[in-house]
Amino acid sequence: MKKLKVLFIALIMFCSTSVFAKDFDWSQCWCNYGAGIKTGTMTFDIATGFNETFARPFQNPNSWSIPYFDVTFDVALPIWKLPFSWGAFLGSNFGGATGNDWSYSMWFLNFGGHVKYHILLPVDNLDVYAGFRFGASIGQGITNSNGVEYVDVTGAGFYWSGFLGAHYYLNKNFGFIAEFGYPVWLKAGVSLKF
Repeated sequence: MKKLKVLFIALIMFCSTSVFAKDFDWSQCWCNYGAGIKTGTMTFDIATGFNETFARPFQNPNSWSIPYFDVTFDVALPIWKLPFSWGAFLGSNFGGATGNDWSYSMWFLNFGGHVKYHILLPVDNLDVYAGFRFGASIGQGITNSNGVEYVDVTGAGFYWSGFLGAHYYLNKNFGFIAEFGYPVWLKAGVSLKF
């Protein structure tokens, strides 16, 4: 835990020295991409994270949940001078519960499109953005009671998500991603930039 605190403090100090750089033109931060992203740059992210189903095993010891997982693809295409990127996502989540003579499992598949608005900050290789996902969600729940299995719930609906995130690239093509939002509270993973 102590190493994590030291790493966190070092990261804050690193970012704060860059944020207060005197030679940075703050009037241009709203109309430029970060991390060397230009018009036509493509990013591919693979991430895993936590949503509301992750808390269920803590509330009920007989339940289980596999963390949310998704893949996303983006293309940087500005509108006027505004640095937007547009893309698609595919995400999935699994969970369930067990009892004496029964078990329940469920899965969800979310897919659709998203848009991100990028902001340039004076930290090299950092791309900060806010975004919105919209699409569809399909799911199925299966109950097994006394050895008899039946489909309990099958359905589809509208899916939406809002988030704040950042990419940090270690080199020209490879980096990491972290996002905070709803309904996926936190996710992290790897990012490829082309």
